[in-house]
Amino acid sequence: MVRDENQFEVTFRKAVSAIEKEYVPGALRFAGRNLPSVKREILLIEDNLSRVWKLGKENPSKQAITEFRRLLRRWYRLNLWVIERYKEHMRKENPKQMHLLDIQV
Repeated sequence: MVRDENQFEVTFRKAVSAIEKEYVPGALRFAGRNLPSVKREILLIEDNLSRVWKLGKENPSKQAITEFRRLLRRWYRLNLWVIERYKEHMRKENPKQMHLLDIQV
């Protein structure tokens, strides 16, 4: 059994921190315009993460944290995929501004 809901927060913060290291401003807007099904999936996963996190806080269990981690992995991978697609787009559209993609936010 999971000791407390803190595992949800710790796990989530690690994923967010890793995404922030790669994030380029405009990537999610790009996804909304150019990859709408992926953006919808990200939003759906976010809703499911919130639901599972809430259930896990109310009734901590190994099953809840396992499901949360599964959803979080998918959310993490999709976000990184979107960021990479956006970087590719920027390389093609704005090759003179490529140095901006190397800036860590």
